[in-house]
Amino acid sequence: CNSKDSSECSECSLVFSCKACVPYHKSKDGSFCYPFTVMETKELGRHIVALRDIEELEVIMEDTPVAVGPLHSTEPMCLECYALVGPNYSCVCGFPMCDSVCAGGENHKKECQIYRQSGVK
Repeated sequence: CNSKDSSECSECSLVFSCKACVPYHKSKDGSFCYPFTVMETKELGRHIVALRDIEELEVIMEDTPVAVGPLHSTEPMCLECYALVGPNYSCVCGFPMCDSVCAGGENHKKECQIYRQSGVK
């Protein structure tokens, strides 16, 4: 972080960042610091550079998917728990689900509204 309000990370001492940039340096649960920094050069543009040796299988980045779901070529699956389902229960959005519990689940709740608004079935 190039802010004048930057301070050294108290956990790893490898980067300086302001309060707004700390979430980009810490894991999602805040339990560890990422072992890289973001740099920008004319030759490479924006890129990441390791700040220390990285251990085998060490988590270096985390990301949240935009969407999660079964492949189009699978049998009908519940969009909440991904169990195979029959034609017994459908959500208000029109997709097959296990039951009303899965239809109201956290995973499906987000996409259900989008499906209903767009008319996708």
